[in-house]
Amino acid sequence: MSGRELGVVLACPPSFGGSAVVASELGEALLAEGARVELVSAQRPPRLRAVTHRTVRAPDYPVFGTVPSTVALAGAIADAVDAVQANVVHAHYALPNAIAALLGAQMARVRPRVVVTLHGTDVIGVGAEPDYKRAVRDSLSRADAVTAVSESLKGRALDAFDLPANAIAVVPNFTAVRSAASPANSKALLHISNCREVKRSASALEAFARLRERADATLLFVGDGPQRKAIEARAAELGVAESTEFIGELAEPGEVIQRARALIVTSRYESFSMAALEAMGHGVPVVATGVGGLPEVVKHGEGGLLGDESPASLDPLLQTLWSDDALVARLGESARARVRDVFDAATVTSAYRAIYEPA
Repeated sequence: MSGRELGVVLACPPSFGGSAVVASELGEALLAEGARVELVSAQRPPRLRAVTHRTVRAPDYPVFGTVPSTVALAGAIADAVDAVQANVVHAHYALPNAIAALLGAQMARVRPRVVVTLHGTDVIGVGAEPDYKRAVRDSLSRADAVTAVSESLKGRALDAFDLPANAIAVVPNFTAVRSAASPANSKALLHISNCREVKRSASALEAFARLRERADATLLFVGDGPQRKAIEARAAELGVAESTEFIGELAEPGEVIQRARALIVTSRYESFSMAALEAMGHGVPVVATGVGGLPEVVKHGEGGLLGDESPASLDPLLQTLWSDDALVARLGESARARVRDVFDAATVTSAYRAIYEPA
């Protein structure tokens, strides 16, 4: 890249979600490889450790109807590019990060390459809004490279934004293989959710209640969000409130993951599912609706068990896991092997570097 060492500015949402986790972990991996890295967001992401963080500050003035945060983000990106002499700005999540990255790249002293990674709701949620759709399409068309975290999401994005088939490359999320849990010794079911409608967390509670009718089980519920109170009320209605531990958001959920026999994913759609991948990294099997990109992460019988799009299809799978310790152990080992073979940090970081530094 013009004889310069690699410098990367990452932009991501300030959240506990998969896009912030991946951006943070990617930044740490690039820094460990000797790259100059800075991450830009409104708040420091929970997973960020050694990478320098630049906080976006968007002052509120009475003249503005709303705070022009995208302009502030673009300015912060330009400052970060100049600070680390970046060759690349990598925007995780399309809006507002992709548009801010393109604008910030134009402001910088030397224009860097702009890469955009699509994570899910920036395509099927925010990106589908009529007033945003044209802006997303334009930003993806102007970026130097666009990636999606799964083939499923790539297909949705190509259709939604009428892009050519070669416009998007697939680079999956990644995690590390962690210290192995002993899931066969546990009777705890795990659910991780941002408590939004797409996760169908009430359906996870209902599946847990049906499981308890036939087996000894507790539920570990990790996460928070707009439906949290309604979900807690539903647990009380189902009579499982006392057997459910509502834990809230966790920056590092590994300790709780290791307490579980299985993770249940009841989502209506998942572009990938970082929760599933991280459970697999700990050797905890996943029981999930076979929607979106989930079958690309969890192969049925290899890392977990998949139902169809209905949460009710998970009932017999949970019953099987609660009655077969050997199967739980076998799925846990295959989950760790799949993470090691397909979703490890070195492989995915190398794929991103190839996009950053095309031949």
